[in-house]
Amino acid sequence: SYVVIGNTVAWESIETDFFQNFRYDRSNANIKTRLLLTHDSKEINPKDKKLFREVRFLPKKYQFQSTIDIFDNKILIVSPDIGSLALVVAIPAMTDIFKSIFEFMWEHNKS
Repeated sequence: SYVVIGNTVAWESIETDFFQNFRYDRSNANIKTRLLLTHDSKEINPKDKKLFREVRFLPKKYQFQSTIDIFDNKILIVSPDIGSLALVVAIPAMTDIFKSIFEFMWEHNKS
């Protein structure tokens, strides 16, 4: 499993079929995700329970384009605006703070 802070709208328009297939491939592999998404992601975010996703939406005032995927031992920061620039951080002393930030945001956002 892994967690995500992201914006569905920023990514979905780039390659819709890829992201739809990716979600089903991930769920078929029994990989569960928890996502904190921008408020505008509500409109197009898939609601299929078979996707093994638990989603909460951030308040409207928090808008961003990039996405942070937080795994057990690394984080992936990806921007759709800069030619899909990606940065991988695989330093435990740095990944733990992102995990803690996500958990704090998750616990304080019940939407």
